[in-house]
Amino acid sequence: MTDLMDAIARQGKMERASILANDPRKALDGNLGFLNAIGAAGFPLKLMARIALGFGEAPGSVLLFPGDDPGSLGDEAILRGTVGQLSLRGANKIGIVRRRKEGIHLADYGPQVSEEPIWDGALSFIKVLGRYGLFVVLGADVLDGHYSELQSRELISYANIARAWGRGAAILGCSFNKTPAANVIRDMRALHHGVTLSMRDRRSLERFVATTGRQATLAADPAFLMEPNGPTKATGAIADWITKRRAAGAKVVGINVNPIPFLRAGNVRRERLLSSVAGLMNGMAMAGDYYFIVIPHDYRPEVGDLEITKALFERLPEFLRGRSRMVDERLSAAEAKDICGSLDAVISGRLHLCIAALGMAVPAFGMSYQDKFQGVLELFHGARLPMLEAADCADEARLRAAVFDFLASRDKLKQQIAKRLPAVTAMAVDNFLFLPEVV
Repeated sequence: MTDLMDAIARQGKMERASILANDPRKALDGNLGFLNAIGAAGFPLKLMARIALGFGEAPGSVLLFPGDDPGSLGDEAILRGTVGQLSLRGANKIGIVRRRKEGIHLADYGPQVSEEPIWDGALSFIKVLGRYGLFVVLGADVLDGHYSELQSRELISYANIARAWGRGAAILGCSFNKTPAANVIRDMRALHHGVTLSMRDRRSLERFVATTGRQATLAADPAFLMEPNGPTKATGAIADWITKRRAAGAKVVGINVNPIPFLRAGNVRRERLLSSVAGLMNGMAMAGDYYFIVIPHDYRPEVGDLEITKALFERLPEFLRGRSRMVDERLSAAEAKDICGSLDAVISGRLHLCIAALGMAVPAFGMSYQDKFQGVLELFHGARLPMLEAADCADEARLRAAVFDFLASRDKLKQQIAKRLPAVTAMAVDNFLFLPEVV
């Protein structure tokens, strides 16, 4: 078998030049070497094309590639917002790519939505692609190489394959940071001109155009389009807890901490952050009638925040625990958004918990660790943004000063958000302006 695989790989390398000349769908716009490396490991691309083009795509069919694995409520919110818009525009078959054993709970997405397992890279992707007319990458924060250059280049290359073989293709709702990976810039410059692109804030758009020379649509995060759930079994007790305290005149604030900025900094920095946030909560409770909901927003095992939010709650003194509720219930993204709607404010290390709050016209303070926080918050506010760099949040004095300033401006911020929210929601819809042309 090894000898056979080696022979196939050698054949694939020899055939690349003839594929470029003979394939009627043209080729992969300069990404052949990369695609073979991460996908089919040398399989002849002509064979893959025959497999793919042997299927007939269904009218109104869309294949979605999520930005990350299941467990992140932010990525779930993007997915739900996108599925909702596609369905409104007549998509009657929506496939969601799955590359891990953990699946997506699809029960409430609608009967037109299903999962498409892709286990072996490009070859498996091409087999699935042949059944769909449109391919959409949900870009989020994974297209500039910040987390994984390989992942970013893979997603760009899949969009390239789809468009080069006659499918509609789009990369939607991206952030683009100040220092994108050089290979990502190169791949974006070489991306098929027919792939539609949208950036989710003005700063990302400006950086993207300046570094790649390509154009993209200015939009807002598709997560703004996700509707909140009404009361559910999971949220009922939480909603009652919040309602009772607000009815008594107290203010209830959502608290979230994110371990990602401190994964490489070691336990000392992590402990400083937890101590700082606990000190902030104590200062708020002493200064005013504040209560707290401690909210995880990412359940992934390695980079999620369930463990760190529990650690925060457990270190609170008895006085603060009596004024706090840990959300032990595992929530959906729509349930988390519904809870945000009943809060007075949210303080979060997760951008998409801020988006959930802003989408309910609730002021949000961001503990920022990437440029994406600034870009999203600027959609609602002027130059003075309610945020602080995550590293500075480990300094209790700086965190207190920034958050107390935020709380003092809460009413004004709420008015700004309510005024801007319709326009931001319309910008989120702009991600899908291309659809009449390609579906």
